[in-house]
Amino acid sequence: MSNNYTINIIVHDLELAKPVQESLYPLPVNIFNGNGYPSFSKLCNDVIINNPTEIVIITSYKVRPTPNDVMKMLDLINSGFGLVATYRFAFFGFKKELIRRIGFFDERFITGGYEDSDIMRRIIENNISIYESQEIIYYPKDSTWNNSISRIHFFNKWKEPNDYRIIRLLNEENYNYNIGVSNTNITFLDASHSIVMDGSKKWLELNIKYLKNN
Repeated sequence: MSNNYTINIIVHDLELAKPVQESLYPLPVNIFNGNGYPSFSKLCNDVIINNPTEIVIITSYKVRPTPNDVMKMLDLINSGFGLVATYRFAFFGFKKELIRRIGFFDERFITGGYEDSDIMRRIIENNISIYESQEIIYYPKDSTWNNSISRIHFFNKWKEPNDYRIIRLLNEENYNYNIGVSNTNITFLDASHSIVMDGSKKWLELNIKYLKNN
């Protein structure tokens, strides 16, 4: 397995990382303490900035990925998918190059919620493919984030008319974080190669059609 990746377990209580570590054994992991963070977006951005490798894998304490799941994720990333989420945003990975091209997670999503939908729209907006599924073990737990503020920002940023075509209303913020210069040798599959869950298919298909016509 390539060593050009880092697995980051994000937790607000370090004890919560132990079952995920056991599930991933013998793979090395980095435990990232998210206690006290103002938002999930800021937490993800700090993980990305501190990630020592090109490929970033982020996992919640709610999932139990195995080394085989990591291998599949790496295969999909290296085959050109911009974002690979094998239990949505509880276990997802990407190359830093994706962030260099679309920008960091939007820290205006205070606390949590909607930053995942925002990132997916920005990936498709840049004609890059997504792999989204729910194929690994997941233990549902109540979220520690309050999404009321994030919801307001999401609908201030994106207009969604009845045809589901996404229309941007606000530009991205520039956080001036340094993760190196863009690597033009890294290529991504275009958005039409995306594999997503049923709930995402309608807006994805309509927006791919819009991309082709503009």
